[in-house]
Amino acid sequence: MKVILKLLLFSLLLQNNLTAYARYSQLAQYLKVPESKVPDLLLKQKFLIEGNMKNSLAKLDSTLKELDRLAEEHNVTTIVLSKNYEKNNIEIRLNHNENNQAFIDSAKKFNPIIFNNKEFFDSGEKDFIPLKKKEVRFNSFDSSNPLALRPIEKKVHAQPRRIDIPMFAGEGVHTGYSKCSAGFWAIFNKNLLLTTAGHCKDHAVPDKKGIVSFYHLSWDRVGPPTRIDDDDYIGPMVLQDFKDGNDRGFILKNTQKIASPAIRVNDSDFEIYHILGSLDIDESYIGASVCISGVTSRVTCGKILEVGAESTAYRNGSTITHTDTIQTSIISKPGDCGSPAFIFNLDTLPTVFLIGILVAGYGNESSTVLPMKKLLQENQTLLTILNVDEVLF
Repeated sequence: MKVILKLLLFSLLLQNNLTAYARYSQLAQYLKVPESKVPDLLLKQKFLIEGNMKNSLAKLDSTLKELDRLAEEHNVTTIVLSKNYEKNNIEIRLNHNENNQAFIDSAKKFNPIIFNNKEFFDSGEKDFIPLKKKEVRFNSFDSSNPLALRPIEKKVHAQPRRIDIPMFAGEGVHTGYSKCSAGFWAIFNKNLLLTTAGHCKDHAVPDKKGIVSFYHLSWDRVGPPTRIDDDDYIGPMVLQDFKDGNDRGFILKNTQKIASPAIRVNDSDFEIYHILGSLDIDESYIGASVCISGVTSRVTCGKILEVGAESTAYRNGSTITHTDTIQTSIISKPGDCGSPAFIFNLDTLPTVFLIGILVAGYGNESSTVLPMKKLLQENQTLLTILNVDEVLF
């Protein structure tokens, strides 16, 4: 309910200012349509998004009723079933014991978020389970268990760091050897992880501890794009995952840079689009307009061509197969991999919805987007303008 109220508030505020939002000419340039066509195009996407959101809420209601029926069928006496609107899922809280195991096994087909009742009530929270408040920093992972991140020492610098530099989605990241684009920030146990394509770590030279560090490459950077500068330090890539057709990497924010839930769209004046949330894309979105923001191409747009696609990318003699992806007509360039892919909605300008990140481009033909459902893990949350105040920077 909290999320819905926030969305309504933002919708009202933005509708009041929509007449003053004179950026249709810029959107027309991005979307490659005449300026007069932009309102109609955005209106169609508004109906598409709202229709799918209504379907999503109806699915939540149906799943909740089915889980309630299963709980009664398996004689589960102590259980809490609730809707998590931010994650578009059902949360289940119950004791993980032998008596409830049959229900847990039956419920898994709905992919709910399952908590141990004992852990929940021991936390002292009545309505929800918050992110843990302890600060933990990571640098490496067990490839068989990507969540088994291990603590490391914080990077120490001799000189004070600049703390007023924001890091926007769409700007560049580099290791000193090659560049990619920043996808979006995610929250993980009060830590902030910057998402990009997993292959962006390839060919980088790790330090003596096996750590590959990433650096910020702003659009207005002066000088060599892969110059190492301590003021640009972001942190190490703590997870690189190619399993199940994935191509994702997470960079731990181990610096005082400001993590911004916004996408950079302009070179000269730091114009940005705020991230309002994410969308799960299905076949009903085929033909919809979609854009990316990357360090090489800046903002460029196209159409959604296919959903649930399989594609193969060839990089330096190796092959990466991406499965269950979104194929688009976007023309991308080297360095754009990792870029956020997003959709505009008429009622919520100048905010956008993310649908994934760019992981491959095919010349002047098409680009592949890895959808959000393959990017975020169960215990990770997209950083948006709705939850940014909950994060300790």
